[in-house]
Amino acid sequence: MLQGEIGVANKKWADVFFIGAGYSNTGREIQTGSNQDKVYGEARQDGDALNATLRYKKNNLFTEGLDFNFFASHTRDKYLVTDTTMYGYFWDGSRVQLNQAEINKIKTLTHVIRPGTMPAPTSATT
Repeated sequence: MLQGEIGVANKKWADVFFIGAGYSNTGREIQTGSNQDKVYGEARQDGDALNATLRYKKNNLFTEGLDFNFFASHTRDKYLVTDTTMYGYFWDGSRVQLNQAEINKIKTLTHVIRPGTMPAPTSATT
């Protein structure tokens, strides 16, 4: 993860004005679904996210006692869910060969970009 801010303070037009940005990268195994009875062994989710922020504060805006605080943030992340193995897994680590993928029953690579898109599964073939 990387995050930073740059800005000014104690100016005539702003007591605080900062813009910021952040980046994070994730890679994780998907170990189970919403119910703990279903175990996944090789399904993965990998992705990254970008974040932009803006902070503004001005005391006594236009008149004494009128204070204004503003904060805005926007995050865009994209990730890939990989579900391409043909095994079923158990909590003890053992596995059995199946004729379907772990999560979606068919081998899939699901690309997701948020905000703004719905998951778009792509069938994977071997």
